[in-house]
Amino acid sequence: HAHKTIKNYGVHYDKIWIFDKIHHEINQFCSSHTLQEVYIDHFDKLDEALAYALQESCDKWETGISIIAIRVTKPRIPESVR
Repeated sequence: HAHKTIKNYGVHYDKIWIFDKIHHEINQFCSSHTLQEVYIDHFDKLDEALAYALQESCDKWETGISIIAIRVTKPRIPESVR
């Protein structure tokens, strides 16, 4: 699969299929939830939701990429926002 993936998407396939997708999926998740939901209520589900969304996209486009794990660190919320 590695040869086909690099042939189709270049050596920076990870930017296209992982990094850009994570950014997009986090934006989608955050825009559809409140700060309370993102930071407290559903944060423990974010890693799994991202992994599922990325794998689903990679499978749909037959990239040959397997998402093994994703770990999102909890951001610091500025006092002015709390």
